[in-house]
Amino acid sequence: MELTVSGSPAPWLRVGRAFATRTSPNFQSEECSLVVELTNIGSEPYCQIQLGPITLRSADGTALAMLTSPNTRVTGSNFDAGTSCLGAGESGYWLGGSNLYGTLATVSFQPASAQASPALFQPAARLIPVGYVSSGSNVSVSVVNQGSATARLFSGEYVLLDASGAPIGSSSLGSPGLSGEVVAPQATALINGSVWFYGTVTSMKVFTGSFGGFQKRGDGPLCELE
Repeated sequence: MELTVSGSPAPWLRVGRAFATRTSPNFQSEECSLVVELTNIGSEPYCQIQLGPITLRSADGTALAMLTSPNTRVTGSNFDAGTSCLGAGESGYWLGGSNLYGTLATVSFQPASAQASPALFQPAARLIPVGYVSSGSNVSVSVVNQGSATARLFSGEYVLLDASGAPIGSSSLGSPGLSGEVVAPQATALINGSVWFYGTVTSMKVFTGSFGGFQKRGDGPLCELE
């Protein structure tokens, strides 16, 4: 379900389409994921992006709920523990959740906070999604550390897209280890999740993240997997 967007978080950040997607096969459930397209139209990378508070409104403009960090997040090139970045010209998503599927109509944004930070945008560890396999509702995404430093994989996000590029589902991916799996340079690892959606998926975009305790923070540029 496409939503209306109002408000402008920042001059350098363009807000695109917004969608609410059901997260349960139970049509009586109002639980849904919220996915909003974002693009950095500025000339430099921005990190530590915080959007909020975000107000969810009904069709007549009534405020239904307000979402704030850490219950929402921005995915981009550097999706790390505490840091998310969008490079100049790069697109990503704002992701959230709600239990207002039947009444939600508009997502209203307030001014954002962020840090112009080329240094954070270029970490030494680089966890890149390279492929996936699925079985039923389960999916495993392969990532490779293409950087020069060791990373500790802890999580990821995926966004499922239909033929028009519209999001029809999103959720989290998790590392099998409680504290994250150590991934050496050029080594591979898996992150797993459960995929559920309405519609027909033609591609998925994956964002991976790592803990920053190993030399430098790891990052995961979005990867579109056909």
